[in-house]
Amino acid sequence: MVSRYGGVPRGFADLVERILRSFYESVRAEGPLFVEVLIYGRGVEPLELLQAEAAELGVRVLGGYPVSHEAWMGWPRIHVDYGRCSGLDPGLLEALLVHEAAHSVLHGSRSYYALRVGGELLDLLGPRYALAALYLASTAVKDLEVHGYLVGAGFREHVERYAEYAVSEAGDLECSDLLEVLALAKLASPCLYVACPGLPGSLGRGCARILEPLLRTLADLGSSGKDWSERSVALVRAAAELLRPL
Repeated sequence: MVSRYGGVPRGFADLVERILRSFYESVRAEGPLFVEVLIYGRGVEPLELLQAEAAELGVRVLGGYPVSHEAWMGWPRIHVDYGRCSGLDPGLLEALLVHEAAHSVLHGSRSYYALRVGGELLDLLGPRYALAALYLASTAVKDLEVHGYLVGAGFREHVERYAEYAVSEAGDLECSDLLEVLALAKLASPCLYVACPGLPGSLGRGCARILEPLLRTLADLGSSGKDWSERSVALVRAAAELLRPL
C-alpha cells in the first residue's frame, strides 16, 4: 500500500511502486505479506512525524535518511522523502529503495527493536549515550545482513550503487567519538561485499586510521553466528576499543 503526504507527484509515486513491486516479485518466496510505503512531499518532515510516533511507542529514533525502513508498528514500513529523493540519480534511487525493501524482508518485525543490553555497557557509557550507540550499531549490523542478502539474491549492482552513495557520505566523518565510529561502520558495511576503492581516500585522518580494523571487526561479526542483538553490543565495545590511543 502506497500513501502520499503533501505534494508528491503521481509519477514519482508510481515509479517508487514499480521499483518495489519488481523487487518483491523477484523474492516472492521470502518477501513479507504486507508492506506500507509512505511518501512525504516537500514541506512535510518525515523525521519529525516518526519521532513523535516513536515516542508514543517507546522507540528511540536517530538519524534521517532519504529512504528508511522500520517495523515498530508490527509490520514493515518504508518511508520516502520526496524532497530528498527527487534529485537523485534514478539508479541510486532504485538502490536505496531496494536496500530498504530488503530490510522489510529480513527485519520486518518488532523483534528487531528489542536489544538485550548488559548493565556493564550502560554503566560505562551512561544510559542515554549507550542507547544512541546501540541504535547506530544495530543499523550497521542489520545493514551487513542486507548487503549479504542482496548480493546473494542477484542485486550486486544495487549494492555497488549503495556503496558509492555511502562513500560520499562518509567523507564528513571525523571519527573523534564513538557515535562517528559507529556511523562509519554503517557506511562502510557494503564494502565487505563489493569493492569500495574510493573509501580510504575520502576519509579524514581519524577515520582512515581505524578503517581497516573496523572492517575486520565487521567481517568477524558477520561470520560470528551470534544474533543481531549480541553483534550490536559487540560492535559498540569493539568501536570503543578502536578509539583508544595507539
